[in-house]
Amino acid sequence: MVDEHSNWRVTLLNSEFGIHQVFHIAPLHYLPFIARTRRLLARPKLKDIGYADSHFRKTSHQSDASRGFGDRVFLSTIRLPPILLTKLEKGFPHVRFDIAISALQAAEFDLCRYNVAKNRSNLRGGPVSSHSEGGSNGRYYDGKQLPVARSSADMAAMLRRHWGTGQGIEVQVRDSVPLPDSLVVTCFSEADQAIAASVILRTGRNWKTTKIKLSDYRRSSKLARQVEAFCERALTAPDWKGDGLDFDRLT
Repeated sequence: MVDEHSNWRVTLLNSEFGIHQVFHIAPLHYLPFIARTRRLLARPKLKDIGYADSHFRKTSHQSDASRGFGDRVFLSTIRLPPILLTKLEKGFPHVRFDIAISALQAAEFDLCRYNVAKNRSNLRGGPVSSHSEGGSNGRYYDGKQLPVARSSADMAAMLRRHWGTGQGIEVQVRDSVPLPDSLVVTCFSEADQAIAASVILRTGRNWKTTKIKLSDYRRSSKLARQVEAFCERALTAPDWKGDGLDFDRLT
Protein backbone atom coordinates (compact mmCIF):
# COMPACT_ATOMS: atom_id res chain seq x y z
CA MET A 1 0.00 0.00 0.00
CA VAL A 2 1.19 3.51 -0.81
CA ASP A 3 1.97 5.44 2.35
CA GLU A 4 1.06 9.03 3.15
CA HIS A 5 4.47 10.34 2.12
CA SER A 6 4.42 9.11 -1.50
CA ASN A 7 3.29 12.42 -3.03
CA TRP A 8 5.87 14.22 -0.91
CA ARG A 9 8.57 11.94 -2.31
CA VAL A 10 7.67 12.81 -5.89
CA THR A 11 7.68 16.49 -4.95
CA LEU A 12 11.11 16.03 -3.37
CA LEU A 13 12.59 14.55 -6.51
CA ASN A 14 10.88 17.00 -8.82
CA SER A 15 10.94 20.34 -7.03
CA GLU A 16 13.97 20.21 -4.76
CA PHE A 17 16.34 18.17 -6.94
CA GLY A 18 15.06 18.88 -10.44
CA ILE A 19 14.46 15.23 -11.29
CA HIS A 20 11.62 15.66 -13.78
CA GLN A 21 12.04 12.33 -15.57
CA VAL A 22 13.16 8.81 -14.79
CA PHE A 23 14.25 6.22 -17.32
CA HIS A 24 13.72 2.53 -17.92
CA ILE A 25 15.82 0.42 -20.28
CA ALA A 26 14.30 -2.55 -22.11
CA PRO A 27 15.03 -4.76 -25.11
CA LEU A 28 13.19 -3.44 -28.15
CA HIS A 29 11.30 -6.72 -28.59
CA TYR A 30 9.55 -6.17 -25.23
CA LEU A 31 7.83 -3.07 -26.63
CA PRO A 32 4.68 -4.81 -27.98
CA PHE A 33 3.98 -6.33 -24.55
CA ILE A 34 4.64 -3.06 -22.73
CA ALA A 35 2.58 -0.98 -25.16
CA ARG A 36 -0.34 -3.38 -24.87
CA THR A 37 -0.46 -3.18 -21.05
CA ARG A 38 0.66 0.47 -20.79
CA ARG A 39 2.68 -0.54 -17.75
CA LEU A 40 6.10 -1.71 -16.73
CA LEU A 41 5.48 -4.80 -14.63
CA ALA A 42 7.72 -6.49 -12.07
CA ARG A 43 8.36 -10.19 -12.57
CA PRO A 44 5.70 -11.52 -10.17
CA LYS A 45 3.07 -9.43 -11.93
CA LEU A 46 4.25 -10.69 -15.33
CA LYS A 47 4.00 -14.26 -14.07
CA ASP A 48 0.47 -13.55 -12.84
CA ILE A 49 -0.62 -12.78 -16.41
CA GLY A 50 1.03 -15.82 -17.92
CA TYR A 51 4.67 -15.08 -18.71
CA ALA A 52 6.95 -18.06 -18.08
CA ASP A 53 10.50 -17.91 -16.69
CA SER A 54 11.81 -18.15 -20.26
CA HIS A 55 10.55 -14.58 -20.81
CA PHE A 56 13.06 -13.15 -18.33
CA ARG A 57 16.78 -12.55 -18.63
CA LYS A 58 18.49 -15.54 -17.12
CA THR A 59 21.36 -13.46 -15.66
CA SER A 60 19.07 -11.30 -13.53
CA HIS A 61 15.80 -13.10 -12.85
CA GLN A 62 16.79 -15.41 -10.01
CA SER A 63 19.52 -13.18 -8.58
CA ASP A 64 17.24 -10.16 -8.23
CA ALA A 65 14.68 -12.25 -6.35
CA SER A 66 17.27 -13.78 -4.04
CA ARG A 67 18.62 -10.32 -3.21
CA GLY A 68 15.17 -9.10 -2.23
CA PHE A 69 14.37 -7.02 -5.31
CA GLY A 70 12.26 -9.42 -7.34
CA ASP A 71 9.08 -7.37 -6.97
CA ARG A 72 10.62 -4.13 -8.24
CA VAL A 73 10.69 -2.26 -11.54
CA PHE A 74 14.04 -0.52 -11.88
CA LEU A 75 14.18 3.07 -13.11
CA SER A 76 17.29 5.22 -13.48
CA THR A 77 17.78 8.89 -12.74
CA ILE A 78 20.42 9.18 -15.49
CA ARG A 79 19.73 9.14 -19.21
CA LEU A 80 22.48 6.78 -20.34
CA PRO A 81 23.08 4.25 -17.58
CA PRO A 82 26.06 1.92 -18.04
CA ILE A 83 23.85 -1.15 -18.57
CA LEU A 84 22.30 0.50 -21.64
CA LEU A 85 25.68 1.35 -23.13
CA THR A 86 26.90 -2.19 -22.54
CA LYS A 87 23.90 -3.71 -24.33
CA LEU A 88 24.22 -1.33 -27.27
CA GLU A 89 27.95 -1.94 -27.63
CA LYS A 90 27.11 -5.62 -28.08
CA GLY A 91 24.64 -4.81 -30.84
CA PHE A 92 21.47 -5.62 -28.90
CA PRO A 93 18.52 -3.38 -29.95
CA HIS A 94 17.22 -1.62 -26.84
CA VAL A 95 14.96 1.33 -26.14
CA ARG A 96 14.66 3.78 -23.28
CA PHE A 97 11.34 4.83 -21.77
CA ASP A 98 11.45 8.49 -20.72
CA ILE A 99 8.86 8.75 -17.94
CA ALA A 100 7.60 11.93 -16.28
CA ILE A 101 8.20 11.72 -12.53
CA SER A 102 4.53 12.63 -12.01
CA ALA A 103 3.65 9.12 -13.21
CA LEU A 104 4.89 7.86 -9.84
CA GLN A 105 2.44 9.87 -7.75
CA ALA A 106 0.49 6.75 -6.77
CA ALA A 107 3.47 4.38 -6.69
CA GLU A 108 5.38 2.89 -3.79
CA PHE A 109 9.11 3.21 -4.37
CA ASP A 110 12.53 3.25 -2.76
CA LEU A 111 15.79 4.87 -3.81
CA CYS A 112 19.03 2.93 -4.01
CA ARG A 113 22.47 4.38 -4.67
CA TYR A 114 23.89 0.95 -5.46
CA ASN A 115 23.04 -0.53 -8.83
CA VAL A 116 21.47 -3.89 -8.04
CA ALA A 117 22.77 -5.57 -11.20
CA LYS A 118 26.35 -4.51 -10.43
CA ASN A 119 26.37 -5.70 -6.83
CA ARG A 120 25.84 -9.43 -7.23
CA SER A 121 29.02 -10.20 -5.29
CA ASN A 122 28.58 -7.42 -2.74
CA LEU A 123 25.75 -8.95 -0.79
CA ARG A 124 24.95 -8.69 2.85
CA GLY A 125 26.84 -11.59 4.43
CA GLY A 126 28.36 -12.47 1.06
CA PRO A 127 31.96 -12.68 -0.10
CA VAL A 128 32.42 -8.90 0.01
CA SER A 129 31.58 -6.88 3.13
CA SER A 130 28.16 -5.27 2.95
CA HIS A 131 27.54 -1.58 2.46
CA SER A 132 27.08 0.37 5.66
CA GLU A 133 23.58 1.32 6.74
CA GLY A 134 22.24 4.74 7.60
CA GLY A 135 22.92 8.32 6.60
CA SER A 136 22.94 8.81 2.86
CA ASN A 137 23.29 5.07 2.12
CA GLY A 138 19.78 4.01 3.13
CA ARG A 139 18.79 1.08 5.31
CA TYR A 140 18.22 -2.66 5.04
CA TYR A 141 14.55 -3.62 4.76
CA ASP A 142 12.59 -6.82 4.16
CA GLY A 143 15.61 -9.07 3.77
CA LYS A 144 17.10 -6.90 1.03
CA GLN A 145 20.83 -7.37 0.54
CA LEU A 146 21.47 -3.74 -0.35
CA PRO A 147 20.34 -0.68 1.64
CA VAL A 148 17.61 1.55 0.23
CA ALA A 149 16.14 4.91 1.17
CA ARG A 150 12.46 4.51 2.02
CA SER A 151 11.60 7.31 4.42
CA SER A 152 11.38 10.92 3.28
CA ALA A 153 14.34 11.86 5.48
CA ASP A 154 16.56 9.10 4.09
CA MET A 155 15.63 9.93 0.50
CA ALA A 156 16.52 13.58 1.07
CA ALA A 157 19.85 12.63 2.65
CA MET A 158 20.73 10.30 -0.23
CA LEU A 159 19.87 12.84 -2.88
CA ARG A 160 21.70 15.68 -1.15
CA ARG A 161 24.84 13.60 -0.91
CA HIS A 162 24.84 11.77 -4.22
CA TRP A 163 22.55 13.46 -6.75
CA GLY A 164 24.46 15.78 -9.06
CA THR A 165 27.74 13.87 -8.67
CA GLY A 166 27.12 11.90 -11.86
CA GLN A 167 26.25 8.79 -9.90
CA GLY A 168 22.98 7.23 -10.95
CA ILE A 169 20.39 6.52 -8.27
CA GLU A 170 17.89 3.75 -8.89
CA VAL A 171 14.21 4.39 -8.34
CA GLN A 172 12.84 0.96 -7.42
CA VAL A 173 9.08 0.87 -7.90
CA ARG A 174 7.02 -1.87 -6.36
CA ASP A 175 4.93 -4.03 -8.73
CA SER A 176 4.27 -1.71 -11.66
CA VAL A 177 4.81 1.67 -13.29
CA PRO A 178 1.88 3.19 -15.24
CA LEU A 179 3.02 4.73 -18.51
CA PRO A 180 1.40 8.08 -19.34
CA ASP A 181 0.39 9.38 -22.77
CA SER A 182 3.32 11.79 -22.50
CA LEU A 183 5.79 8.89 -22.64
CA VAL A 184 8.71 9.20 -25.04
CA VAL A 185 10.38 6.06 -26.37
CA THR A 186 14.01 6.84 -27.17
CA CYS A 187 15.75 4.70 -29.78
CA PHE A 188 19.36 4.52 -30.86
CA SER A 189 19.14 3.99 -34.62
CA GLU A 190 16.75 4.96 -37.39
CA ALA A 191 15.89 1.32 -38.00
CA ASP A 192 15.05 0.74 -34.33
CA GLN A 193 12.95 3.89 -34.30
CA ALA A 194 10.98 2.66 -37.32
CA ILE A 195 10.19 -0.61 -35.52
CA ALA A 196 9.21 1.22 -32.33
CA ALA A 197 6.99 3.70 -34.19
CA SER A 198 5.21 0.85 -35.96
CA VAL A 199 4.59 -0.99 -32.68
CA ILE A 200 3.24 2.15 -31.04
CA LEU A 201 0.93 2.89 -33.98
CA ARG A 202 -0.39 -0.67 -34.17
CA THR A 203 -1.11 -0.84 -30.45
CA GLY A 204 -3.00 2.45 -30.50
CA ARG A 205 -0.73 4.39 -28.17
CA ASN A 206 -0.08 8.13 -28.36
CA TRP A 207 3.54 7.82 -27.35
CA LYS A 208 6.26 9.65 -29.22
CA THR A 209 9.57 8.27 -30.43
CA THR A 210 12.89 10.02 -30.67
CA LYS A 211 16.39 8.98 -31.67
CA ILE A 212 19.83 9.48 -30.17
CA LYS A 213 22.79 8.46 -32.29
CA LEU A 214 25.52 6.75 -30.29
CA SER A 215 28.76 5.92 -32.07
CA ASP A 216 29.30 2.83 -29.91
CA TYR A 217 26.03 1.21 -30.99
CA ARG A 218 27.03 -1.52 -33.42
CA ARG A 219 23.57 -2.79 -34.31
CA SER A 220 23.65 -6.49 -35.07
CA SER A 221 21.74 -7.30 -38.25
CA LYS A 222 21.21 -10.87 -37.02
CA LEU A 223 19.68 -9.75 -33.75
CA ALA A 224 17.68 -7.02 -35.48
CA ARG A 225 16.05 -9.59 -37.76
CA GLN A 226 15.09 -11.66 -34.73
CA VAL A 227 13.65 -8.59 -33.03
CA GLU A 228 11.56 -7.66 -36.07
CA ALA A 229 10.19 -11.18 -36.38
CA PHE A 230 9.45 -11.29 -32.65
CA CYS A 231 7.60 -7.95 -32.72
CA GLU A 232 5.55 -8.97 -35.74
CA ARG A 233 4.42 -12.17 -34.10
CA ALA A 234 3.63 -10.39 -30.83
CA LEU A 235 1.50 -7.85 -32.70
CA THR A 236 -0.42 -10.37 -34.79
CA ALA A 237 -0.97 -12.89 -31.95
CA PRO A 238 -2.00 -10.89 -28.85
CA ASP A 239 -2.14 -13.98 -26.62
CA TRP A 240 1.42 -15.03 -27.49
CA LYS A 241 3.84 -14.56 -24.59
CA GLY A 242 7.14 -14.96 -26.43
CA ASP A 243 9.51 -17.80 -27.24
CA GLY A 244 12.38 -17.16 -24.87
CA LEU A 245 14.33 -14.71 -27.04
CA ASP A 246 17.00 -13.56 -24.62
CA PHE A 247 20.05 -11.64 -25.72
CA ASP A 248 22.00 -13.01 -22.77
CA ARG A 249 21.76 -16.42 -24.43
CA LEU A 250 22.77 -15.28 -27.91
CA THR A 251 26.27 -15.19 -29.34
